[in-house]
Amino acid sequence: MKTNRVMHAATNLLLRSMPLMAGPELLELIRVFTNSRKELDKQVEEAAEALKNTARLVSKLEQDLHQRTEKVKELKAQIDYFSELSEIEENKAKVLIKQIESTFGTQTKKQLLGSFIISGGFGLLFFILGALFSDSLSKGFAFLIDYF
Repeated sequence: MKTNRVMHAATNLLLRSMPLMAGPELLELIRVFTNSRKELDKQVEEAAEALKNTARLVSKLEQDLHQRTEKVKELKAQIDYFSELSEIEENKAKVLIKQIESTFGTQTKKQLLGSFIISGGFGLLFFILGALFSDSLSKGFAFLIDYF
């Protein structure tokens, strides 16, 4: 900084000593151009740094997009696989239902009603027998429990 002032003063003195030249004005013009160049260089450096940051950001976004695209491809492959699997399972289920219907479809409604009446009749019979013989059965079981 001090050397700049000394150089400035020396250049100013030299330019004043020259006749027919506007020395200090010329020196001021040179200083303005130098400062302008320094500011321009600074702006160019800032712009270059901003471009580098933008390039890094674009690169990161590109990587993220690539990863997400790969994930979407994997998910689509899984969807296709499970869709195909569900179609296969649907066909198997249809065949199984058809087999069950053909097996149980041979019984008529009359047979089903007859089976229901017979089952209900035996259930009612066992209920009545249980109610009638419950005391004697209880005593018999109590005797067996005491015996052993």
